[in-house]
Amino acid sequence: MLQLSATMNSTWPTSAEHPLLPTDEAHVWAAPLDIASTRFDTLWNTLRPHEQQRADQFRLDAPRHRFVIARAALRILLGRYLGVEPGDMLLTVDANGKPRLANRDNVPELHFNMAHSDQLALIGVTRGCEIGVDVERLRTVRHAAHIAQRYFHPNEVKTIEAAPPNDRDAAFMRCWTCKEAILKAIGVGITDSLAAFQAPIVDDGGRGSFVAVPTHSHGKSARCWLQRLNPGDDYVAAVAVVGIERKIRCMTVVL
Repeated sequence: MLQLSATMNSTWPTSAEHPLLPTDEAHVWAAPLDIASTRFDTLWNTLRPHEQQRADQFRLDAPRHRFVIARAALRILLGRYLGVEPGDMLLTVDANGKPRLANRDNVPELHFNMAHSDQLALIGVTRGCEIGVDVERLRTVRHAAHIAQRYFHPNEVKTIEAAPPNDRDAAFMRCWTCKEAILKAIGVGITDSLAAFQAPIVDDGGRGSFVAVPTHSHGKSARCWLQRLNPGDDYVAAVAVVGIERKIRCMTVVL
């Protein structure tokens, strides 16, 4: 029996199919990871053998099930966009560890990224430019002020410190998800300087904005369109695309 913690309810509309993906849009899908146990075997069978072997390396059932569900959701969604069976796609990673479609010469210029926290996975999909997503479940962050002072941009630190005491952890995590989404979009990790660029963490009403990322250790500079997201109660998230503004469309996948 699949045992997970409290149910995660996404606030985004559900869809069992995928809509068309115009070149001026980016789609972000919420995939709740607390599905009924009766669906697990079906999702397991969408994974390729190496993914099943990776799942079996988890010692605890809960993280193993979440890995399987998230990976199956990714395969199902990409399969819908590409018109292929979920298990037929070959996925790989680039030199920086970012997931890619293999045999890219035979598929449209589809880019994707995935993140997960507790019982929610987010999957971002777009065409023609790189994309990054991040999500975190709101929680108490030990030493949040110290971490921010050490790693964040000075203006971000001021914003976090100016937040009411009961909102500082949320402000920290909003900042973290924005910065992580940007770094994932440009294909580098958090080992690069988080303080080198500033993410807007004040509520912008969901409008989004451009963020300039200076040249870093991987020799890349970038201009990213960043938008904060609210996928569900107790979660914060962000999506970033490189170089161009995208209309962000948010949905919940039905598995």
